[in-house]
Amino acid sequence: ALNHRGEIQWKFTCGQITAVNNPPFPAIGRDGTIYFATPDSFLYAIRPDGSVKWKVPATRSQSGALLSNDGKIYLNSSWDFRLLCYDLNGLLQWEHPFGATPGAASGLMSSLPVLKSGTIYVGSGNGNIYAVRATSEIEEGGWPAFGRDLQHTGRDIQCGIEAMIDETTGAQRLRFVVEIGRPYTLQGSSDLRDWVDCTNFVS
Repeated sequence: ALNHRGEIQWKFTCGQITAVNNPPFPAIGRDGTIYFATPDSFLYAIRPDGSVKWKVPATRSQSGALLSNDGKIYLNSSWDFRLLCYDLNGLLQWEHPFGATPGAASGLMSSLPVLKSGTIYVGSGNGNIYAVRATSEIEEGGWPAFGRDLQHTGRDIQCGIEAMIDETTGAQRLRFVVEIGRPYTLQGSSDLRDWVDCTNFVS
């Protein structure tokens, strides 16, 4: 984990490296828990400070984790052609076997499941694409892939800060464009090394 200056805050070693051509990427929950599955055949939940929350068996080759807003974690296994569903405590809730087909490619790249309107869409190494019913939507976390809308295409609005001077009083003002309902922290620095929280704002 790196801070905003690119400095390493902590490292986590997740077992013996068995493959380097399919590195996993993490999913991050609202509470900051980091979920990822690795080629050492485990699914991990890591606290924001780098300590292990839990570790459970998974498969040797799988997609990145997908989080749903009803507290489920989905993994697409390219090792044995299954869709796995865990709860946030790491307990396996169910698995859906897709099965092998002639010419199936086991152990290669796994497609990330997509959750939309209560349906999980996923491609399998057996050459098929599946739609599996679910009862939820994608979890809205602090750092989903590519963006923060349900389609993972970007933010709904462009957030920003605009500085201005009040022509009447000469006072300096900051204008914030933010997403309603989300918490924000504004920090200031005089040397870009030490940062402090800015307060005394009026909405």
